[in-house]
Amino acid sequence: MKDVDFALKQLVEVAVPALSAGSNDPYTALARVDRLGAALSLLAHRKTPAANRFHKHHTLRLQMSAVRFADLVNVAFNKIRQYGRGRAAVTMRMLESIAAIAPFAAAEKKCEALERQAQMIHRGSREGLREANDRADVDRRFSRALMALEAGERTRRGAAAEYLRSA
Repeated sequence: MKDVDFALKQLVEVAVPALSAGSNDPYTALARVDRLGAALSLLAHRKTPAANRFHKHHTLRLQMSAVRFADLVNVAFNKIRQYGRGRAAVTMRMLESIAAIAPFAAAEKKCEALERQAQMIHRGSREGLREANDRADVDRRFSRALMALEAGERTRRGAAAEYLRSA
């Protein structure tokens, strides 16, 4: 998972300078947000590997630091959120990415990490965007992200209830 962490950081390191006043290249930042969203979608439905690896005789062979999905969400979005808070297009794209990732996030903790990031993006937009119509567009994207996360929650509850009924 550390390799994944590194790859996400590289995408972020391309996106953040594109948001600077000197570069002013929002399309590069939007493309990187799309790539980050795609990567997180792939990771969201996978089980996080255990930090410890054991030999077939239960002897500890390798001990690694665990990287949680929430950590990867933060790596992917924190800097872009912080540097892009005054950019409506980037803010909306991050919320759209979270909505797209949500159906793949099968675990409650993964949805919580996505919701926390969506809330921070939304709060930053309230402070960073001056145009009322831009804020309204962000509000709609935020609502869609929350609905997508809630739909995932209903799906998980339904699957759990189905499992209990079949047991």
